[in-house]
Amino acid sequence: MSDQLTLLVVDDDADFLRDFKFLIGDQYRVITTSDVKQIRSLIKEFSPDIVFLDLFLGDYSGLSLLKQIKKELPQQACIMITEHGSIDTAVEAIKSGAENYITKNFNVKEIQGFIEQVLQKKLQHAQSEALMEESFRPYRELIGQSPPMLQVKEKIALAAQNDFTVLISGESGTGKELVARLIHKNSARAQEIFLPVNCGALPANLIESELFGHEKGAFTGADKRKLGKFEIASNGTMFLDEISELSLTAQVKLLRVLYNKEFERVGGTTVLRTNARIIAASNKDLNTLMAEGRFREDLFYRLNVFPIELPPLRQRREDIPLLLEYILRKKSRELGKPQTQLEPSAIDLFKQYDWPGNIREMENIVSRLIILAKDGLITSAMVAANLQPDMQETRDYFSDENLTWENLNRAKRKASAAAIEKVEREFLDKLLQKYDGNVIAAAKDLGLNKSTLYRMVQKYRK
Repeated sequence: MSDQLTLLVVDDDADFLRDFKFLIGDQYRVITTSDVKQIRSLIKEFSPDIVFLDLFLGDYSGLSLLKQIKKELPQQACIMITEHGSIDTAVEAIKSGAENYITKNFNVKEIQGFIEQVLQKKLQHAQSEALMEESFRPYRELIGQSPPMLQVKEKIALAAQNDFTVLISGESGTGKELVARLIHKNSARAQEIFLPVNCGALPANLIESELFGHEKGAFTGADKRKLGKFEIASNGTMFLDEISELSLTAQVKLLRVLYNKEFERVGGTTVLRTNARIIAASNKDLNTLMAEGRFREDLFYRLNVFPIELPPLRQRREDIPLLLEYILRKKSRELGKPQTQLEPSAIDLFKQYDWPGNIREMENIVSRLIILAKDGLITSAMVAANLQPDMQETRDYFSDENLTWENLNRAKRKASAAAIEKVEREFLDKLLQKYDGNVIAAAKDLGLNKSTLYRMVQKYRK
């Protein structure tokens, strides 16, 4: 371990530097300098564990340099060197942030003792920081200090301490899976598997097979037995996202699992048991679906033991600067770019936007802006162009004679409506492509009234 420790010794006495390195250099990595101007660059280059700093450096005051170092690098350990081992000097040095002080007629054991004390103190500090970080780790990815988000965090803590079923609701992109993972990670099941299942991404005829498994020959293509998610989850946590997409038949089977922890594979007769905890999520209003007969009321009440509702970004705009800071740092790192900055006016534009796609949309837009940014700066013009591509059309709102708050709100409503239209158009294009233009088949698989889908087609495909 000793050869990994680096000591930086700053003194204008060449003999002392030579003696220090001779006596200590075989046990520690010793960097020496008599040039005060080199201190910052040497600290940056070598990251010394301890800086030994002479109290008198020609025209420079060692105490003043100590204060500068501690101001810029509060955690940098420093030990003062002096020819005058007075109590006054020691007190002044320690008050200024030094760990200790040595005299120039030191002995090796004395320095070794000081070094061990400093290293022990650094170790204790690191352990304390690690414990503190661990205390906050459960929620460090759930960014936000607005009242709605503080309530969500409180509910996560309660859900983690108990083993009841949780139903998470919220618009797409609000972080429902993240909340489910945080509940699992901080629960008694944390060492078991967390198994997410996107019910909306599975074909309707395969959902039951995915959840409960199937026996060989249960249907065409079932050439061997397959274990379902509930068997795999075992004692862990099952996260059922887009629970509203389950067929009524699958809902009956899920209700049985919730009621007595039992199920059967598709095509099987053997009763299987699971101890998996269920956390479900939906971006649709399940009350509306119940009224339409598309979601079982008894299943809803079994799932809705402990509801957690995630607010959309437009209802917690005060969290947007914190989210931007986190996403900028995260995406810059992922894209291999230097830390990107935002103009203050650009942040205001982010706060004004309604974010129909919520955090997921924000991540995508920030990634695009980081790639486009020159000199690591995202300007308000870039943000305006990417938040609303046809922002040019709203330019008339902001002529000199029309710079009013009312016109600003009118432009914001227009931008929001255009963003929603863009999302709906993209969804419709992909949907019709998937079903070869068959609106009836698409509506059936989505569980929609075909007239709803026809209206969307007429709106965007005139």
